[in-house]
Amino acid sequence: YDQSYASADSFPIAIPDSVGGTPGEPASASVSTAGAGGFAQHIRVCVGLSHTWSGDLVGVLSNGTNSAILINRQGTSTDLSGTYCFASDGTVTFSGGPAGSASYVPFESFSIFASDPADGVWTVTFADYVGADVGSIDSLNIEFGTAASACSTCPPCAADFNSDGGVDGGDIESFFPAWEASDGCADVNLDGGVDGGDIESFFAVWELGGC
Repeated sequence: YDQSYASADSFPIAIPDSVGGTPGEPASASVSTAGAGGFAQHIRVCVGLSHTWSGDLVGVLSNGTNSAILINRQGTSTDLSGTYCFASDGTVTFSGGPAGSASYVPFESFSIFASDPADGVWTVTFADYVGADVGSIDSLNIEFGTAASACSTCPPCAADFNSDGGVDGGDIESFFPAWEASDGCADVNLDGGVDGGDIESFFAVWELGGC
């Protein structure tokens, strides 16, 4: 991840508690990623969180067009304290507790953002669904980058699938045999599988003329 953007919001931002069984008003923090360029295919969002009952919280990442749930009342009674990073290539299931150095798997895949521009305003929102325990959003940072490819010879930009320097019909002809063979290079949306979503992601960048 080689592009990093930090929120300019004033922290901490209190997460209102649930009252009478009604979730508290959601708390949010945002990051402007103006000038990022490219598509949001490789994302890591790091959120500083403090809360005395992890299982109270639902957290969501949104770019105004699409959204993905980061955490969904996971971790039961464990406290949150530190910076928690959720990434397209996350390897650890989030279960609350002290923050670790590994990247967590978001509750919903970041592949929903793969065809969206990285450039924009990204917002995290946290809502508290149970009364008594409280907490805050303490920081927010979002990063974009290039993940390790499942195929060492994969094109750096999927639109130029045959790597001839142009974006044309030849790339379509090259993409579909790879897709039909479940080649790792055809996993354009980087969700770990080769399916219809990769066709949609391929044509999204192909029709734009490149990444």
